[in-house]
Amino acid sequence: MLCLDSYVKDACPEEDHFLSPSVCPDNVLQKMPPTRILIAGNDPLRDESYKFTIKLLRNGVNIKVKEYISFPHGFLSFELPIAGIDECKKC
Repeated sequence: MLCLDSYVKDACPEEDHFLSPSVCPDNVLQKMPPTRILIAGNDPLRDESYKFTIKLLRNGVNIKVKEYISFPHGFLSFELPIAGIDECKKC
């Protein structure tokens, strides 16, 4: 919660799907547009990303997922020469 508290006071991600899409109700997920998810393999939220992916699939959302095995959390904002970063930014 330390990171979340930096953005939102009195946050409760277990109940608020605007803070944590993994708790989003099915009736909202079913209205999602085609979705593309890029997952960083070294991200502490990696497993949550896969849980959300499965939830979208179960709700009939057109989804494509790609995991970048050695990339860290937030890799799209890096201005470093990382192999594969140009491909990611095109998604």
